[in-house]
Order: sequence, then C-alpha cells, then structure tokens
Amino acid sequence: MNPKNGLWLVLLALVIVITDFQPLSAQTKKVKSNVGRKIDSLQRKIDILSEEVDQLKTSSGKGDSGKTKKKTTIGGYGELHYNGRTDPADTDRLDFHRLVLFIGHRFNDWIVFNSEIEIEHSGIETGTEGEVRIEQAYLDFMAHDYLNVRGGMILVPLGIINETHEPPTFHGVERPNVETRIIPSTWNELGIGIFGKLPLEGFQYKVYLMNSMDISSGTEIRNWRQRGTNNTFSKIRNIAITGRLEYSISQPFGLKLGGSWWYGKIGQQKFGGASPGLFLFNFDLRFNWRGLEIRGLFAQGSLSKAENYTSATGTTVSKKFFGYYGEIAYNVLSLIDTDHYLAPFIRFEEYNREKELSNGSTPDGKKHFKEVTLGLSYRPTPGVAIKADYQLITDGNNQTKVYDQWNLGLGFMF
Repeated sequence: MNPKNGLWLVLLALVIVITDFQPLSAQTKKVKSNVGRKIDSLQRKIDILSEEVDQLKTSSGKGDSGKTKKKTTIGGYGELHYNGRTDPADTDRLDFHRLVLFIGHRFNDWIVFNSEIEIEHSGIETGTEGEVRIEQAYLDFMAHDYLNVRGGMILVPLGIINETHEPPTFHGVERPNVETRIIPSTWNELGIGIFGKLPLEGFQYKVYLMNSMDISSGTEIRNWRQRGTNNTFSKIRNIAITGRLEYSISQPFGLKLGGSWWYGKIGQQKFGGASPGLFLFNFDLRFNWRGLEIRGLFAQGSLSKAENYTSATGTTVSKKFFGYYGEIAYNVLSLIDTDHYLAPFIRFEEYNREKELSNGSTPDGKKHFKEVTLGLSYRPTPGVAIKADYQLITDGNNQTKVYDQWNLGLGFMF
C-alpha cells in the first residue's frame, strides 16, 4: 500500500473512533422542528473559533461583583505538519512548524497588555530555519467602544489570515499562498493607532501608523518586512499608514465583509531622488450558514518609483503583484446533534508575485501559479484540528504541473 494512502486511512479511522457514531434511530431520521436551531447553535460555535483568542485578550477581568481586579491570562497555539511531494526526487518533510505562547495582563478596567512569543521549526540551530520571535506585544487603552488606542508590536490588519491564523480557524494544513506571498503573513510591525466600532451597527475599524518596509532586503514583498527588527533594529526613516474596515453579522447567517489597505515609502532612503512607495489593498469575504462555509479574498500591490530604485542599485524588483482565492466547505456533521466537526473543502487560488518588473522587462512567469487544494478538516473539539489535504500546483501561464503534494496536520489553540 502507498504510505500516503495509509495516512489517509489512519485519519479516517481516527475520526470514526473519536466520534463514536451510533446507528440512527427512526426517530432521529425524521425531520424535527428544532433541527434548524441545533444546526445554528453548532454553527455559532464554529463562528466564534476565530474570535476566541480576541475574547481572551480583551477579557474584562471583572468578577461577579463588577469590581475590577488584576488578571493575567495564558494561551497559545501550535501546529505539526507533514508535507509529502509525489515526485520521488523531492524530500518529504515533517515539521513542528510553530508553537506560540500568549501572555496577557489587564492592569485595570481600561489598560490591557497582550503578547505572543513564537518558536518556529522547533527552535534555533545553526543552519536551520528555526527562529524565536515576538509576534505581538502591545498595550490597548480602552477609552470607548468607538475609540481606543493601541501601541507596540502590532499585526498589520490586512486580509483574513494575518490577524486570525490559529490552526483550527482555517482549512488546509498550510495557509493559503495568496496570504503568505501577496499578503506576507505573518506580518507584524512597530506602530500605534486607533480601533473600535462605528455608530453603524456591525461596522468596526482599525487605523495604524507603523514603521515601513525596507526594499533593500530583497526583490519582493515578503522580503521587505522589517517585523520590528532589521538585523538589530527597525529602520524608521519612512512611516506607513494602514487600516481596515469590516462589517459583520451573525443572524440569520454569519457574514463578514472586509477591506484593508497599506501605504508607505519603503526605500528608507532616496534612490535617484525618490523613495519607492508601496500600495497594497485587499477585499475579503466570509460566509457561513447551517454547515456551509464560503471564504474569498483578492489582494494586489503596486510599487511606484520602482524604476528609480533599479537605476540606482541595478536590482530588479517586483513592481506589481496580485492574488486571489475562493474556498467552499461543508460540515457534514451539521445535521447530527454533536459538537464534532468534519468538513471536506476545496480551495482554488491564483497568484503572481511578478506581474510587472521594475526594469520594464517581461516577467518569465516563474512566479505565477495556480493551485487547487482538496481536503478534510476534523475538530473533535473547537480548539483541536486534524487536517489532511492534497495540493496540485500548476504554472499560471500554460497550466502545466509544477508539483503536487499531500499534507497532514495537527493543530491546537487554547
């Protein structure tokens, strides 16, 4: 038997054992008047997965008496990945991709500290990809529902995954490549800003000033992040402004519509009399109703004055890049009175990291891809996810296969 097929069988067996299904009685096969209510209740449990960490971070710290008391909270998440490409020339990988520890503290009823420390690839050793990094560390000054202040190491509010990337909150072992290659998740920078609700029901906003990127660090956006440090410190000659507007409802179905943007000069110095400027934006959607889940996102970035940088340095960089994806999933256990969750899903994405180049030449197409991901997500409890999927990656221009791979993952959050 092919070992990859065996892994799928092990996953299926695990699902069956843990759920401990019993034969449906005649009574349960009948349509009940309250089945819709049960499905909606289960769906709401799924909906709040992506908000659990935020709820933990913004916990009021008040007892039954209503009097404020100090409160320190601890949480975290982690994920283990197996990636196996079908090409015998490629090496299969097993990786404890990340372990993140969250520590929060409420000083009083309006000042809150939140932090996340991340260990990637099991730690740091010479010649490995491992790292230990501050992912978040900031203070919230909770002045009013409509206006609050945040300062410190902050996640850039672009897209879906960058701010909500705990493993049980998204489908697929690996994060969508559009949200790692076009929106370079995880993307965090030093900054300060405001956030809160709007008077219009369902609307929320965020606007931050942050240290900008550094174009001298590479040829495309993922390399340009400073993430609070560039060797020993963040260059701060240029400031970026970023923001997000989001609308959400929970009844009669779950819906989130969002738009985000980021703009800043990224030269950290002038090249040919000008500093390159980057504008990046995205639109995203999340919808769920009685077990059905739909998710979609479009993102695009463009670089101005890129020709000046290339003329001054001789380095060609990506001047324009874009990506989008659509995903649909269905929880097949939504009609059963259980907290278990099992959803097959399919995701299609296309992204081009070099749609245009700064030297005016035609891109060779080697960074233009289309991907199809088919898989299963199983959650025996909301904070634990067992995942399996198959990915087919093709050339974005001529549709020829680049590679395909099988992925297995185990993730958790608390």
